[in-house]
Amino acid sequence: MNIIRLAERQGRVIVFKLIDEIAEVIYVADIETYELLYLNSSGKRLFGAENYKGETCYRLLQGRDEPCEFCTNHLLSRDSVYTWRFTNRMTNRHFILKDKLIEWNGRPARMEIGFDLTEQEKSEQLLKNKAKGEELLLECLRILHQTKDLENSVQMILEKAGRFLSADRTYIFEISGQTMNNTYEWCAEGIDPEKDNLQNLPVTLIDRWSREFENNKCIFIEDMEDLRSQSPEEYEVLSSQNIKRLIAAPLFSNQRLAGYIGVDNPPGDLFDQVEAFLETLSYFLSSSMEQMRTYRVLKDLSYLDTLTGLYNRNRFNEDLDRFGRQDFRSAGVIYLDLNGLKDINDTKGHQCGDQILKESAKKLQVIFSEHMIYRIGGDEFAILCLNIKNEHFMRMIRELKYLFSHSVDGSGAVGYSWSESPSDFQVLLTEADKMMYTDKKEYYRSNPNSSRYRNYFDDRLDLKSLDHLLKAIEEERFCVYLQPKVLCSTQEIIGAEALVRYIGQDGTVEPPISFIPLLESAMTIKYVDFFVFEEVCRIIQDFIKSDSPVFPISVNFSRFTLVDAGFLKTIFSICDQYQVPRSLLEFEITESAENIDETFLDDMIRDIKKAGFSVAIDDFGVKYANLSLVLNSDIDTLKLDKSMIDSIESNEKAMMFIQALAYICKTLNISFIVEGVESQDQFEILKALRCEGIQGYLFGRPMPLSDFCRFLEEKQNKPKNSPAE
Repeated sequence: MNIIRLAERQGRVIVFKLIDEIAEVIYVADIETYELLYLNSSGKRLFGAENYKGETCYRLLQGRDEPCEFCTNHLLSRDSVYTWRFTNRMTNRHFILKDKLIEWNGRPARMEIGFDLTEQEKSEQLLKNKAKGEELLLECLRILHQTKDLENSVQMILEKAGRFLSADRTYIFEISGQTMNNTYEWCAEGIDPEKDNLQNLPVTLIDRWSREFENNKCIFIEDMEDLRSQSPEEYEVLSSQNIKRLIAAPLFSNQRLAGYIGVDNPPGDLFDQVEAFLETLSYFLSSSMEQMRTYRVLKDLSYLDTLTGLYNRNRFNEDLDRFGRQDFRSAGVIYLDLNGLKDINDTKGHQCGDQILKESAKKLQVIFSEHMIYRIGGDEFAILCLNIKNEHFMRMIRELKYLFSHSVDGSGAVGYSWSESPSDFQVLLTEADKMMYTDKKEYYRSNPNSSRYRNYFDDRLDLKSLDHLLKAIEEERFCVYLQPKVLCSTQEIIGAEALVRYIGQDGTVEPPISFIPLLESAMTIKYVDFFVFEEVCRIIQDFIKSDSPVFPISVNFSRFTLVDAGFLKTIFSICDQYQVPRSLLEFEITESAENIDETFLDDMIRDIKKAGFSVAIDDFGVKYANLSLVLNSDIDTLKLDKSMIDSIESNEKAMMFIQALAYICKTLNISFIVEGVESQDQFEILKALRCEGIQGYLFGRPMPLSDFCRFLEEKQNKPKNSPAE
């Protein structure tokens, strides 16, 4: 305060001429009357007051009608300087103020010097906001990578971004063809949601934005009124949402514009800081949104049967649970089981069987076009009819029976049940199933040679009793065949599957379908399963001792064996007996393992994994794509059933499903094996879809051990990328 002392001591005009040139604001005011006695040039410019005579400090400098409640007059002294901080509302500038009591022409007065720190404060605040933004981005990245529920993650991120930017609303639009939809939204308190009103909007609405987005630039609208004449249609849509300011950043998928993330009405002083934050956030979101779209495709497809286009068992179970909590005026349930489809597949081929399934689905869609139709099993369909009169329901049943009358191909057993004000859908299902089963038995009585009729194999194979079964195992009538699994990219052998065969008295080799159902029915299947497991352990032990190539071999276990109380103890004992590394043994569990509680299955998989074995889900998609089994169980391998690729050359949905499944498996570190590959065309498509592993006749049929060993020798001498004959 040397200047103050100089002014106080000398009080000369020349000194104040020097003070007048100082950049800081300086003024003098009477402490009793608040009359403004002096204001330097910087102060005059800042407050627009060339003539200050007769004005008070509180009116000219603060815009008040009475003395300020924060006035420091009572704190001043002649011996010290009082320092404080203050933001002036008239100028919106922030100052450090230094005040001192002086004598001005014989009057006590306050002299105040104001040092403007506004720009410094802005810089400090900018750095603070940048640091907070970087911290928030790291938190958003952690959320995206650590949370399994991606949709919930995006919602959390929008909320955090909205609160950080003090916005009214943050949201995401996704582009689908020629339309775009508001798919995610967060709103601040008191702000009305707009998501439901912003569906199926034409993409042309953001043509102006798209040009900027394609160049990785954000869209800034600092004043909505500027759009009124420039882009009336855009103005109408945005202003109707009470948007005054807006910034949006692009979202990309496979280098194509897939949507954008937007922020409505951020404060003006934050507007310039939003861009960098939003650009980085959009980069992370683009990657995660691509993964989310894959999950959505997979989820949607998991509700559809890819062969017929009908809903599948997943959707059937979910709908039953949902409908069971609702009230309906009436409901009808129908079961349809196609007769003889197994025989048709065996005699005429799966392609013919698939065609019958598709034609059957079309018939059902004609009759029940307004109702829910499901393919719930290989040859089983279900229909749910809600709020339907009994007369109408029975009329459709008669039409159904007429269309599925006992023809050579495509006849079916029908069961149905109807109730007014149904309280329990399970009662309806049980009644319909019982009726359908009765209808089915009539078909078997009329067709005793059907391969679905179990007694046909009972008599032929003579495996009905446990004694006969154990004798057959002792006589080595059961043997193990091996089928190779190859790496799709190089066709290198990465493993094999053990498949059991039965050799009849006449030397005929019977496939599992001939005896497995019989043994499961007799509850003796575990003896064959454990026999196969022991044979595989012995084979691996021989491979190790002879320095042959060693790779994992998978073994199938019946659901009845899995629930056996001594299952784990037995396999541990066998494995330890042959001293085989457990990492070389894989347990294949069928996806459609009925009658096994999902919790039990998860616990079983966990115990098997804990013991050092690998676990594969086999026949995935043979009945329904149980997505929860993939996402929630700790499996190592997922094997896609042959039926999912039979029509892959012409089925775009099947391609999408398999591509999405391959991507999900890779993301979750699960090996993905496609079964039943029989043609070069199928292989080329699966290779293009980035499938990991292949199993099928194109690369090797199931074969006895001796043939398999010769196959391995030939494979080692064969050039790569040449499918086995």
